[in-house]
Amino acid sequence: SLKNKTMEIMRKLVNQLAYTPHQNLSNLTPLQRSLIPLLSFSSSLYKLSISLRQHLYHYGFLHKHRLPVAVISVGNLTWGGNGKTPMVEYLATLFINEGIVPLILTKLAIGLRRS
Repeated sequence: SLKNKTMEIMRKLVNQLAYTPHQNLSNLTPLQRSLIPLLSFSSSLYKLSISLRQHLYHYGFLHKHRLPVAVISVGNLTWGGNGKTPMVEYLATLFINEGIVPLILTKLAIGLRRS
């Protein structure tokens, strides 16, 4: 589909930008080079927010919450194609074979939640 092709092109462009050494930035497209200040600023904000969050936990303003069951999180903020779904299927099979019924929570790409 057009959406998938567009996402794949964007993924490639961002990966090129992320893994290009500073001395080779002139090899990037003008669009990629124009994104560098925005991405640098966004990265700095993210680093600041993570640091603030760590300090809030350290000084007791935020607290950890324990759940009565084990939780396994698969994945992160990357786009699809990293093998998260096969990994979840594999883990679920392992648990089922051990007599443990897993509960799998997921978020659909369109933003709706299902369990």
